[in-house]
Amino acid sequence: MSSNIDRQMLKQCREHILQEDWESALSKANSILEFHATNYHALVFKGLALLHMKKNVESEKTYIQACKLDPNAPLAWQGLEKSYEMQKNWPKLMQLYEDWADAACAQSHTDVCATALSKWARIVREHGTPAEIIHALRQFLPTSKYYALLYTLPAPDLSAPLSTPYFEAQTRVHGHSLANSYELLQLCLNQDEKVIESTFEAQKNSIHAVKGGLDALRDHVYVQTMQKSLVPELYEYILSHPYTDDATRRRIQSKQLQLYENLACRIPKRGPYADPDLREEMQGKAKALAHDLVLLRIPNETAWHIELEWSDYALSDLPFETLRTYLSVFPEDAAYVPTIRAILSLVRDPAFLRDFQPAEDLLQLALLGVTKNKPSVLALRIATLLYLQDRDYETALQYLQRTDARLRRLCESTGCLCRRVSDDLSAQYAVVFAYFQAPTHHKAATKHAKHALLSSTAHQADILLALAYVHGCAGEWEKARDEYAQAKHCPLGPTHVDGRDISALWLNADVHAEAEAGYAQALYELGDLDAAQHAFESLLAQHDEAAHPLGHAFRSRLWHGYGQCLWARGGEYRTLPEHAFRCFFQSIELCPTYAPAFTSLGIFFQEAASPPDMSRACKSLQRAIELDMHEYEAARRLIEHYANEKAWDVVHTIARRVIIAECGVDIVQGSISGLQLTTHPWAWQAAGMMALMQRRADTAVAAFQVWIRAEPTDSDAWISLGEAYVESGRSVAGLKAYARARALHDEQETWYIDFLIADAQRRLGRYELTIKLLEGILEDRPTQVGVRVHLAETILLQAQHLLSRSYSFRSVVMMHRAIQQAAQCIEHDARLRSAWKVVGDACFALSRIDMPDAHPREHAVQRLIVLLDQLAVDHRMPTVRVVQSALLSQLTNGVLEPAVYVECAVLVFKYMTYLCANDEHGCVLAWADLATSLCRMALMLRASNLSDEPDERAEQARREAIQCTKVAMKLRPMARLWLLLGHLHFAHSPMYAQHAYIKALDINKESPVAWTNLGFLYLSVGDASLAENAFAQAQRIAPMLPTAWFGAALLHKTYTHSPKMYVRLFEQACLLSDCSLLEADYGLAEAVWASSKRPPCTPVSPILARGPMIALHTYMANRPHDDTALHLCALLAEQLGYTTLMARKMERAFTLAEGKFSETESAQHTLRFGIVNMNLGRMRLASLDAQGAMDHLELALALLEDLGDAPPMPSVRVWCHIGVACAQCLMGDYEEGIAGLRAVTQSLALSLLPDDQVPRIHGCVGVLLARFGRHAGLSVSDLAADLDQALSVAPHDPLLITTRAALEAVHGRVIEYNGVLGKYVTALPPHEQLTLRNTPQTAMLSMMHLAASFDLPTVLQHLARTYTRPDNTTTLLVMVAHMHLRLAAGCRQNGTPIPRLPIESAHGEEQTDSGTLLDVARHVQQIVRARAVDEGAEHWATIYWILALAEYLTDASTRSCVPHAAKAVHLAPWDTHTWRALETVSPRA
Repeated sequence: MSSNIDRQMLKQCREHILQEDWESALSKANSILEFHATNYHALVFKGLALLHMKKNVESEKTYIQACKLDPNAPLAWQGLEKSYEMQKNWPKLMQLYEDWADAACAQSHTDVCATALSKWARIVREHGTPAEIIHALRQFLPTSKYYALLYTLPAPDLSAPLSTPYFEAQTRVHGHSLANSYELLQLCLNQDEKVIESTFEAQKNSIHAVKGGLDALRDHVYVQTMQKSLVPELYEYILSHPYTDDATRRRIQSKQLQLYENLACRIPKRGPYADPDLREEMQGKAKALAHDLVLLRIPNETAWHIELEWSDYALSDLPFETLRTYLSVFPEDAAYVPTIRAILSLVRDPAFLRDFQPAEDLLQLALLGVTKNKPSVLALRIATLLYLQDRDYETALQYLQRTDARLRRLCESTGCLCRRVSDDLSAQYAVVFAYFQAPTHHKAATKHAKHALLSSTAHQADILLALAYVHGCAGEWEKARDEYAQAKHCPLGPTHVDGRDISALWLNADVHAEAEAGYAQALYELGDLDAAQHAFESLLAQHDEAAHPLGHAFRSRLWHGYGQCLWARGGEYRTLPEHAFRCFFQSIELCPTYAPAFTSLGIFFQEAASPPDMSRACKSLQRAIELDMHEYEAARRLIEHYANEKAWDVVHTIARRVIIAECGVDIVQGSISGLQLTTHPWAWQAAGMMALMQRRADTAVAAFQVWIRAEPTDSDAWISLGEAYVESGRSVAGLKAYARARALHDEQETWYIDFLIADAQRRLGRYELTIKLLEGILEDRPTQVGVRVHLAETILLQAQHLLSRSYSFRSVVMMHRAIQQAAQCIEHDARLRSAWKVVGDACFALSRIDMPDAHPREHAVQRLIVLLDQLAVDHRMPTVRVVQSALLSQLTNGVLEPAVYVECAVLVFKYMTYLCANDEHGCVLAWADLATSLCRMALMLRASNLSDEPDERAEQARREAIQCTKVAMKLRPMARLWLLLGHLHFAHSPMYAQHAYIKALDINKESPVAWTNLGFLYLSVGDASLAENAFAQAQRIAPMLPTAWFGAALLHKTYTHSPKMYVRLFEQACLLSDCSLLEADYGLAEAVWASSKRPPCTPVSPILARGPMIALHTYMANRPHDDTALHLCALLAEQLGYTTLMARKMERAFTLAEGKFSETESAQHTLRFGIVNMNLGRMRLASLDAQGAMDHLELALALLEDLGDAPPMPSVRVWCHIGVACAQCLMGDYEEGIAGLRAVTQSLALSLLPDDQVPRIHGCVGVLLARFGRHAGLSVSDLAADLDQALSVAPHDPLLITTRAALEAVHGRVIEYNGVLGKYVTALPPHEQLTLRNTPQTAMLSMMHLAASFDLPTVLQHLARTYTRPDNTTTLLVMVAHMHLRLAAGCRQNGTPIPRLPIESAHGEEQTDSGTLLDVARHVQQIVRARAVDEGAEHWATIYWILALAEYLTDASTRSCVPHAAKAVHLAPWDTHTWRALETVSPRA
């Protein structure tokens, strides 16, 4: 019943479909499916209806359900096909055909399966990607799951392609299967290439790529891709296809071989990508395929390369038939042709010789093979063998190393194990290392020989010969004898195989004969002369034939060995020509290039000839080392001979040849680093000595180190090494070498080593230790003049060092000690130039130090000047007349002045020019020293000239200095001389001075001194731009040169007027010179003092003034008689409050200025003495010494009365009158004093003072009138009138305004106080109001006035406003913190809470977390720290003791209060506040 209903409903559904009533059809189909959900046709109808209703997803699901229900029925498949075609959903359509084919294949429905695959192939070709095409086409291969079913299809009818729906499948399986494979192969190759590149790009930044490298990653990606690729399968299919032609087969085999080779080489041996099994499999496939191609005589280069290179053959076991086949298969220009022809020619292959002519030059043919086939190990092996047979060991080693490296790369890349090839190379290494540059490589030779002897190599005898030679070179002749004996009986193997001469591949043509000769030599070396002589006689009887295979060289060697045996017997065997001489001569006749025979012949001429013929001996020995650099005995004898002859160039050449022979020239040159061993230390000794003589200290160090390794107990070697170290600047290492030498040396003869140790210590700057060592030597050996000169030089260096550290007194004492030691040497030898040099340098240095107290009254200078007079130095050197020994000897009694010392220096250097007349280098330096001393003399004479007339003697000294400089320049024009010439013309001819400095720069363009001097010259003539450029160049070349920075400081001081800039430049110059540049020391102090006098006249900070004060004290230590420096020091001390220092320096300045004034009474010294009196009187006023002040001020006025009105006369006189009035007031005469002050103000209108000074003086006088008037009892109105009058002239004077306000405040007149501020302060411009407000006196007045007149909250409010103002200064903030501390202390004492500053935030609300005493103190401390460079440094100590007390008041148990107070004491120990703070916060016992 139900089936009938279903059929009826299906019929109705079909009718709806035919009528295209899709909704009714869908409804009807759903009705059927409600009762029978597995009705196939209902599902198909539903899918069709949904498809036409554009409900593609539901339609697809319905069709898929139907396909699964009955996969054999085609309707659902066709419906899906139509659905995907309508949607153009090609990927799903392709998948549909594959699923359809799978379903048909499962039921063995051939036609359906073939049809689905055909449609798949057509649609994928039109719309598929390369990967999809490959996937579709591979279904027609024999490995496909469909292939068995498809193969049952009939052959296609090519004339009717539309006769079947599966024509595509028929043609791909039967007709075009091979073409399908070709197409698929090309697609796979292209796709694999893209996959490799995309995968590599995606992974190249991964951590594995970074660790392993990009090359390893690319290889890994290639291997992984080819493992998954279809290409290997396609190669096999094409090769096995019956219709594949031979050409295609060869082409595919070539590609297949290339694939196997790539895989074998690209699979790593180790690491994360390693796959040993796959690597071995690919290697095996590659070798098997290559072998098959070779057997088939296929001309495939890769196959033959694998066959010849990947196989493990000893040279004697090479496949000669295969090699000969290669020549017939490949053309003449093929890669292996030259190598194979060389091999077959060498072994005399019969078949090869029938077809080809043997090559004449086998080595050239082998090298051509290496050039044409660079990757070939075989080609390199043949070339190496031929070089070894020619005994060209150097070239053989190069090719052997190339062969070894190439073999290692081959084994590493392919996994091949070439053990027999490695054994052959080890044998060849043993031979090469044994004979090449012996004994340098003997350790390596022994290592390779032992390895090769354990193998089955055919070169056992050659290895034994090499080992025997190594042991012989080491003097182990017993071992050598045994090894030679073993080599004599070592089997060599067959010489001919299949007609080929295998012995041609041996390293030695007659190894047994070589062993016999070596055995005889070993007997000779062991002293068994009878046996050795018998052995050589037997060898000569057997082998002394012209046709011997080893040639004339071997026969020459035998005759030489026989001659050595006869020579060793001595007596007539040596002296008579028919014995040893005949043998040596016969050896040379047989082989004129056999070097040992020439060595023996040279020894004969040197020792046995009568008489000895050194000329012929040298020629023979030279010929020996020309032929062979390893003839060390010849070299040693030549070095000894030419060293005795002082022929150092020849010694150096021979020693260098020996070093080259030992492969040590690179060590000496420093191009490589390594451990060099030698058995000929004398060569290295000679090379090191020559290097020292040529000032190549590093080369000498390397040579002496090799010498020491050979003879570690030779004390001379350690001494030489120490000298080389010291010369190279490594004095510490030199001291260690000297210590070793001293331990090895005889204790009685160690004084010379001690002397060398002293010299090394001196180079390290350890002068005191050096002096102690030298004095110790002189105690035992007082007659050693050289040691005493060295001592004098060291003492002088110590003195100069002390002088640079400002120890002037000690320096003078040491200089006189140096002169005393040098004088003792001169008494021993009056022509000792080094001693006179010490005296001259010491006198020159003493001329720069003005310290009479340090000079001894009895000294050696007088004796030396008398000696120079006796030596008639003036007669010998008449060109310099400004200093005469006769006149100078009368001035050298007692303590000498600096001017006398410079004349002594001139006289000494004058004599030095005579002593150095025959020494060009020394003569140039002597003339330069003489010119420098004369220049110094001229400067000193000009500086000491107190009259207005020029000093004729100074001008004469300058002219003679110029003359001496020109004499030196004729001998050798040096930059130093041009600089000196520039100095001499600096003040007289700036153009000539410029020329001289530029000439110095032509010689050395990077001379910072020349640039600096040029800068000073430009500065002196007013060219600021050129001066700035010159100083900048000097700073660029030598940033640590103090004079360049000093010049820049002077430049900025002169032209930029920026105190901060030029003060810092002066500081830099002082820092770099360590205060030894006296001009910079004075310049810094003067600049700091001058900057404090510029508006707003801020006193110098104690902390910032420490550097200038130290620099100034250094200056005064060297120039204690400079009254200007003393005067400046007193002024600085006055600003710093150092009253004692101020008074002492000012009194000393007064004494010196008075002496100069009394001596000359010139206007210049009168003015200077008057200013000193003015300042001294002012300082006496500050110390309340009114009478003393009066005396000095009145003296100043008297001195300045007749000096006119030129600046600074009017200003100085006004200040003197002000000082006199103040002194009168201090003495109680207020009426006279006040009258004097008022007289000053009245006279200002008619004075010649500059306009900017008049208001300042009015302000100062007004303040003084107010102070002294108050003490005199004047009324407030009178005082106010004086101040108001002053303010009318100086309304902007901050001190005057503050004093006027203070006058009202001190009398409690608040209204008047505010009125003064309103009248005078509000009238000021805003920036001057700010300056006034930030003035410490004004700020303190405001605070004190508020504290006295208002309540605590008002005071706190004022402090808070001052504290938070953005434009306040550091000084003002410190004052706020101090006032807050005082208020807090008062509250604590009264028992009230510590007040907090009412600080408001930016929005006006009052904050609760700041404004406390501790917060304010800490905040101010941070500001002081931040502004330390500019204005905060002077407040360091103050803020620390304020912070300590703030912490103590807030919480007495705070641990940091004591360290803060202690730091304040450390910063300012002179400040009593710091000590009181420390006492307060320190815990009580």
